[in-house]
Amino acid sequence: MASTDITLIGLDEATLSDDLVTVLADPSTNGGYKASLGDLSDYVKSGLDYSDTATDGTYIKEVDETNGVISVTRETADTTPTASSTKLVTSGGVKSALDSLESDVESELSMELTEVSGNPITISDASNTNCETLIATLSPTQAGSGDPSPTNVRPISGVSQLSVNRTGKNIAPFVDNVVSSGSNLTVTTTSDGGIHISGTPSRTWADLTSSISAYIPSGTTITLSRSVSRNYSMFVTLTYTDASTSELITYSGQTSNTLTLSKDVSAIKLHLSFLSTSTNYDETIYPQLEFGSTATTYEPYQGTTLSLSLGSTVYGGSVDLNTGVLTTSRKMYEFDGSDDESWTVGGSNASGIYNFYIDHAGDLSTDAGISNRLKLQTTLFSETTEEGFFINSSKIFLRLSSSRATTVAELKTWLASNNVQICGVLSTPITTQLTPQSLRLLQGNNTLWTNAEGLEVEYQPNNFVGQLKAWILDQLG
Repeated sequence: MASTDITLIGLDEATLSDDLVTVLADPSTNGGYKASLGDLSDYVKSGLDYSDTATDGTYIKEVDETNGVISVTRETADTTPTASSTKLVTSGGVKSALDSLESDVESELSMELTEVSGNPITISDASNTNCETLIATLSPTQAGSGDPSPTNVRPISGVSQLSVNRTGKNIAPFVDNVVSSGSNLTVTTTSDGGIHISGTPSRTWADLTSSISAYIPSGTTITLSRSVSRNYSMFVTLTYTDASTSELITYSGQTSNTLTLSKDVSAIKLHLSFLSTSTNYDETIYPQLEFGSTATTYEPYQGTTLSLSLGSTVYGGSVDLNTGVLTTSRKMYEFDGSDDESWTVGGSNASGIYNFYIDHAGDLSTDAGISNRLKLQTTLFSETTEEGFFINSSKIFLRLSSSRATTVAELKTWLASNNVQICGVLSTPITTQLTPQSLRLLQGNNTLWTNAEGLEVEYQPNNFVGQLKAWILDQLG
């Protein structure tokens, strides 16, 4: 239907936006046709100001289309409020005051958010809402300690699969991983998260759970507790990311014990240790593993894990999980003497140090970076007395003793069995769009941790609504 065939009732051009009037008046616009009357009706509506009050005191209440006729229903604006009516306020001091109050409320909403950061993070006052901000920070991780050197190798690792864990204060899903232990013991789980043990043990120890994947960062203090202190031990085996293990034990007569981790943990497993005895057991225990050095009242495990592929190994930057934006701030170069590495000898100095260099992509900051085998140097080569590496705007330099290499061929032979990692800082960070994620917090107690360097979180506290209500009442006098 051509636009000139449309009839408008109860509406004049002053109510429409200028571009809408042009479309309706000019048959040539968009070929003079709309896709359908419904589309045209929607287009008319888009040009109307529903809050506008005409000189006769009426405002637009609704727009209808029937058989090519678009009609506008107007209603007299009620500007005399009563206690039981809803009034239209379109202009004047009342409207300005409400607009100002709306702006203040929006500001107050932002101010009421609580910000926390770290790894792990413990929260005791969350509302049952999604994290307003959830950012994982990424940094390269080096094994070992001390300055890296050809004799003190410190491998560099990054993150390719990001995980963010959220539990209550009990961080281990023991009940979900219970296995049959044998030894004449019967193990069952209870609806409230307990583990019931019955029978007379015939051996000295028994597995209680299967291995549970649980990344926990080095330096974290954890506490294992149980509800009863009978004459058997309960303990967890901690498997570290380097495959070594240790144990955190609550001994006979104890209800809790604490350990500060010396390495990153990748898995845990719960055990009970019995002496072979004629004692018959028939009791329920409530095992709890939590962050911190104090055992608290038992709480069933309530956990979830966000998992996000980063597409490749990332050695530095951040991930905004709410938006899915990955910002990469570091770049890894690995040299193993392969044929595609075009090294050049840049000479030697009086200290017997040889200067080998190779081009990089021109994207690295100067005088910044880490290596698995060499220490970063910023000195002039002529003043260099130790082995190390150096980065300028276009090249990476390896400064090696003459005892290791004096030619490119010798360098490549050495690199073949002594790979060198250079993790540089990008002069311009790179952003990549990943899949957005959301993380809902539990009401009250929450524990968050990640396999990244740390987390930055904003959340609504559980007294948020009460605080906002009090603030609004205060504003209204």
